This record gives sequence, C-alpha cells and structure tokens, in this order.
Amino acid sequence: MSQAKRLNAKGTIGLEILEQFPSVDNVFISMGGGGLISGIGSVLKAFSPKVKVFGASANASRALAASMQAGEVVETEYLPTLAEAVAGGIDEDTITLPLAVQVVDEVVDCDEDGIKHSLRALALEENMLMEGSSALALAAYKKVEEKVHGQVNIVVLCDANFDGDTIVQEIFGR
Repeated sequence: MSQAKRLNAKGTIGLEILEQFPSVDNVFISMGGGGLISGIGSVLKAFSPKVKVFGASANASRALAASMQAGEVVETEYLPTLAEAVAGGIDEDTITLPLAVQVVDEVVDCDEDGIKHSLRALALEENMLMEGSSALALAAYKKVEEKVHGQVNIVVLCDANFDGDTIVQEIFGR
C-alpha cells in the first residue's frame, strides 16, 4: 500500500474524532514515522483548523521531532524505549515529514518514566493493557495537563500490541 493510501486510512480516525467530539480542542498522538499523526492531523486541520495537534515524542527515539525541527530528514540516535512501535528513523523520501510540519502544533517530549507511569495508569485505572506507544500519547497529555485543563482533550490510543512479560514487568515490577 502506498504512503498516500496509508495516510488516507489513518485520516479516517480524524473524521471519527470530529464526529464524536465536534468541539474538540486538543488531540494527542504518538509520533513515530509520521503516518498516524500526519493522517489524523491533516483531516483534523482540514475540517476543524482550530484543533491543536500535540505530537508525543519519545526521548529515546526522536527522529520525526528532530527532522521537523530541522526541516529535513535527519539521523538521530535510537535507544531502547517502551514505545517501541514508534522507535526508529524515517525514510528520506517520506511524505509524512512535510505534512507533520504543517499539522503538528506542538511536540511534547516524553521520557521513559512518563511512558511507564502512563502504562500503569491505563492498566490500573482504565483496565486497558496497551503498548508503550499508546502510553506515550497519554504521557504527553499528562505532561501538559494543567495547560489544557478545562478543554476537550482526546488521547489517541493507537494500539494494543505488546510483549506481555515486558508490560507486566513495567506495570507491576515483577
């Protein structure tokens, strides 16, 4: 499937958000290679330009965030992260970088402790076992929670593919 078709498929999430929450103020989305945030963000901005898109970036793997800041694809160091689905670099010929630059209003850098605390909160408070990249979006929200208090905030929980042993160890310390 081409990059454009994948972005289009991910963009439908933006339509679903606006259908369910027409007055949404902020949407928090994990940033990896840029497909998810570019697809959702493009739709949100097309239909509701006032929506603020927050990109959640793992400190251990900041390829998209660093490339957005530089205005071109740059190589970064990749360290182990609980948000392994968003780890790694981005392709030199990607269409997601220019889109991400256009639609992401603010990048929130998150450390492993924030991701771990969010994994724990999802499991113990929401009864949801999620992967680290979902927890990354929640960690970004928690980091700016006071700033967006009283607004309509959406956290995109993007996936639940996880290694059971790793998640249990991080959540329960076993």
